[in-house]
Amino acid sequence: MYSPEIDDPAFDKYRKNSRSWSLIFSGIIAVIAVIAFPVYGEISGEMEMPYSFFYGLGIGGMFVAIAFFQVISKSRDSTWDGVVVDKQIYDRRRFDNNSDSYTTYTDYEYAVRRDDNGKVYTHSTENDATVYNYYKIGDKVRHHKGLGLYEKYDKSKDTFLFCTACSSINEITDEYCFRCKCPLLK
Repeated sequence: MYSPEIDDPAFDKYRKNSRSWSLIFSGIIAVIAVIAFPVYGEISGEMEMPYSFFYGLGIGGMFVAIAFFQVISKSRDSTWDGVVVDKQIYDRRRFDNNSDSYTTYTDYEYAVRRDDNGKVYTHSTENDATVYNYYKIGDKVRHHKGLGLYEKYDKSKDTFLFCTACSSINEITDEYCFRCKCPLLK
């Protein structure tokens, strides 16, 4: 059964803090870019003023814009129910510039179909099957507005719980997430 604990004020506080930190972090990165590009340009002689300032302004603005769009996207988010419909494991490879060779990794992918509109959301983790193994095909799940992982409807066979807010793994006997202090949805 889905937990009524989702109505705890700790989740609203988590969402608000997440938005605030996203904007603060992007602001700090933007200021660093605006300062660092002109300094680098002056020291290296590779970029002259005002071009170095404009580059810094552009990159800083990009970080602020990304954070802004993330905040808007999360505010437009909604709570919805769905079902895990597919799980796949892929062995992939990519070129590693540091070692000048190809490296291999395993991509663990699962897909959730929304009940209300049929849209399918695909999620993957690289070289870590923990979330992949947590969800089974056919599991009924709920996405909670502005939060990360899905809450499973049937948690009766689980030996641990993911925090729906911060995605940390918690003991099934715990009442609150050790990391973000939000209630665990049991």
